[in-house]
Amino acid sequence: MTAGAIIVLATIAMLCIAMTYYVLVQMPRRNREQQRSTLKVFSTAVELRFPGQMGLTDRVVALSVAVGQQFRMSPVELHELEQAARLRDIGLCAIPWKLVNERPAHEWSEAERSTYDRHTEVSGAMLELVPSLRSLAPLVRYHHAPFDGSQGPSYPQGRSLPLASRIIATVDAYVSIDRIHGDLLARSHLEAGKGTLFDPTVVEEFLRVLPSARGVETPPTAAVR
Repeated sequence: MTAGAIIVLATIAMLCIAMTYYVLVQMPRRNREQQRSTLKVFSTAVELRFPGQMGLTDRVVALSVAVGQQFRMSPVELHELEQAARLRDIGLCAIPWKLVNERPAHEWSEAERSTYDRHTEVSGAMLELVPSLRSLAPLVRYHHAPFDGSQGPSYPQGRSLPLASRIIATVDAYVSIDRIHGDLLARSHLEAGKGTLFDPTVVEEFLRVLPSARGVETPPTAAVR
């Protein structure tokens, strides 16, 4: 084989490697980034409708991914966790504006609380309508389901709940309380809810990563590539 032929074959091989890398690595990565941007538009729309929640989603996403890494979730699982955390409250679009914006939760009637609580079911139903997001439906639907199964027999309980749901439940509760009442009360709420509202193992892992993750507002992109 001549030197020229070897150079041609080497060039072809390099081109094949480059194309394979682009198809298997770069294209999925770009698609994920485009999807991440699109989903952020939806979560931002929810926050604009309910100004009291502005900025919460980015923090919930970032902290959820940090906890997921502690559980050694796979890149695919971390990506789904990020998506579910971002879309967890999309069902709030179906909740009356005045209920959330004009009256504090402690003043709601039992019927009003029931109306608000249905947003998880609405979120799950919405995601089931989108084939590419259908796998997120149970993760979102159960992100407020209590760990001890006290919500009723129609809901999974304990470790039967998706890990992503258990992580989002813990992080969402902490972030929401921390914003209004501060870190100490938020931690106390998680500790008091171990085994009833929250998975004790998830709470422990969350509190372990919290000191290094506080203040993070965007998810660590490298974790979901």
